Amino acid sequence: MDFDQFAQMALRLPETGEELGIVNRGGHMMFTTPKESGLVAVKLDWESRDRLLASRPEVFGKTPDDFEFPWLLTDLSRADESLALELIDLSYQDAFSLGRRRSAR
Repeated sequence: MDFDQFAQMALRLPETGEELGIVNRGGHMMFTTPKESGLVAVKLDWESRDRLLASRPEVFGKTPDDFEFPWLLTDLSRADESLALELIDLSYQDAFSLGRRRSAR
């Protein structure tokens, strides 16, 4: 799987869009990648990030700023469609939660 395939799966969901290699939901970032790297950085909640990182270390890694933000580096060449859909769903829900927290202020 490559970034374009991954992004197309996410862009089928309501309120999603892509601009300059960043996929978002309602203006809240879901994931991004330098296309030449083969990796994608997916924004998740801390619990999901830690669970996935522990479950598949050959697919997932931490970002350099992982102490501050729950990003999960993902090697898309090692991700099947089922795993890709799980990542997209988790990131989509996290973006929704972030939007709700901000609008509640």
